[in-house]
Amino acid sequence: MRRRIWVWQLLLLVAIFAVWQLMTQPGLVPPLFWRDNPERAAFFFGEPVKMFRVIWQWFTDGTIYLHLWVTLEETVLAFVIGSALGLAMGLWLGVMLFAAGHPRP
Repeated sequence: MRRRIWVWQLLLLVAIFAVWQLMTQPGLVPPLFWRDNPERAAFFFGEPVKMFRVIWQWFTDGTIYLHLWVTLEETVLAFVIGSALGLAMGLWLGVMLFAAGHPRP
């Protein structure tokens, strides 16, 4: 049963990518959307085959790892800075009743 579900999921994924690839080919999308330039569908939605080729190249030549490292650093810094500022703001609002909008008893 699980294998059958896995096969259907894989077929659905392949079908989605096939339709995506076909819809970005010039002439297949109705001309009412791209009257002036039939290549615009590929520009706006990308072609999956070309995208996978570029992603494969990034991983095989190693250029993506530096970018992934920088993104991870930025994520950790944003979490630490946001947590510290949130804690500081929460403590400030807890101590300063006027800033929190609560009058003193």
